Amino acid sequence: MFNLMLPGLIHGIAETTVKEKAIKFIKYIGLEEDILRKRVKLLSGGEKERIAILRGVMANPRILLADEPTGALDSENAIKAMELLKRASKKMLVILVTHNVELANQYADRIITLEEGKIKDDKEIRDTSIEIFRQIDLKPEKNKWWSPIINSNFKRRRKGVLFHLLACRFR
Repeated sequence: MFNLMLPGLIHGIAETTVKEKAIKFIKYIGLEEDILRKRVKLLSGGEKERIAILRGVMANPRILLADEPTGALDSENAIKAMELLKRASKKMLVILVTHNVELANQYADRIITLEEGKIKDDKEIRDTSIEIFRQIDLKPEKNKWWSPIINSNFKRRRKGVLFHLLACRFR
């Protein structure tokens, strides 16, 4: 959960607001809400890839770089990921590297083809069929982004944290 929420928390957005946004995005990309409680090592490669895409979009950068974002996804989930990136591209510049020409042709506004490090082709595609992506307008609030992370880690690793603190004290 905090892996997905971290960019918003670092930007000073309230934990509850970031959590609502995370749940909204999780449902949009076709994942179950219980995935937010799973440990990263228990996620499949496709689930990790979709969470990485969501985390990038949730950070709300000016430029989002995506290197083969659909590489580990089946065709259905690749389409959902591309739709998310397309909608996000209405609010940020999304630069995507892919070998999937079919998906690129379907979702890109501009395709630059490289061959041996040189531009082979550069074409613009005008597509207005996808509606503008509506994100929750998040405004930073004055809060301590690290507080929920510390609380979560302490709850999960209570014995280890206490042992470590005691070990440090009696050195």
